Amino acid sequence: MSVGFTGRGIHWRATEGGARIVDVWQTREQADAFYQYTLGPVTAELGIQPPEMSYFDVHNFQTAGPEE
Repeated sequence: MSVGFTGRGIHWRATEGGARIVDVWQTREQADAFYQYTLGPVTAELGIQPPEMSYFDVHNFQTAGPEE
């Protein structure tokens, strides 16, 4: 089963002696489904450790507005 990116609003990456990737999802369930059905199998197939996950609640989220 492959789950797409439904619910993911932002994907951001920063490096400073390593990599830190931040994803903002609409719900925790959507994030968990992506990690379980997409990211987990890919890391297993490549033979690498899955990333260490941390979760934080988003209290305010601003965008540039609707796309034209």
